[in-house]
Amino acid sequence: LTVTELQNSLNWQCATESSAETVRSLSALSSPVLPLLLLACCAALELFRAGFGVSMALKTLTLLFIGGASSAAELLSCQSQDGDGKSLGDFAFRKAIRHLRCAERDGVAFWVDVVGY
Repeated sequence: LTVTELQNSLNWQCATESSAETVRSLSALSSPVLPLLLLACCAALELFRAGFGVSMALKTLTLLFIGGASSAAELLSCQSQDGDGKSLGDFAFRKAIRHLRCAERDGVAFWVDVVGY
């Protein structure tokens, strides 16, 4: 389960007045971060109720961690070939955030790299 899958099922870019690029970027960046935030909440919960935080952390890992890890990997991967197998060259783009070129390293691309790693 990932935030991107949730975004696809709810069609947030159609429901909001935001641009589709903004919605896709936010969902792609939040997908790897959300499981980590929930695990931090489980750690805080463990301080107040011994055993309950660990139980919730295991459920969180089961449901969200694999999707979050794959989303982080997708943030860093690039589409460098078209459907015919021809090189895209300078037009190679990131798979998770398609409006970012693979060669970009500043601005939003910097934060995408930080979240991905």
